[in-house]
Amino acid sequence: MTPPADAYCDCAGAPPWPPLLRLSAPGPDRYYLCRRCGRVRKELCRPDGTIQAVLYYERDRAEALPPAVAGQVQQVLQPRPEQLRLFEE
Repeated sequence: MTPPADAYCDCAGAPPWPPLLRLSAPGPDRYYLCRRCGRVRKELCRPDGTIQAVLYYERDRAEALPPAVAGQVQQVLQPRPEQLRLFEE
């Protein structure tokens, strides 16, 4: 899972735009995740690799994603134990 050079999310409202993380998925379509807002970008691709359309899924719509992609999203966005200490007082 590596970020593409030109894929970014506009959730920040202004530059610097957060880069998207490319997720592994079977088939020709490509999926990207914004770690900042949790939105998933789906590029519907033709067999030759050209992009036919781009769809976005909000964090609460993970059930609309293929199970393999939804699992990766959950794994990436799941807080790690060392991060939980940030919320302790």
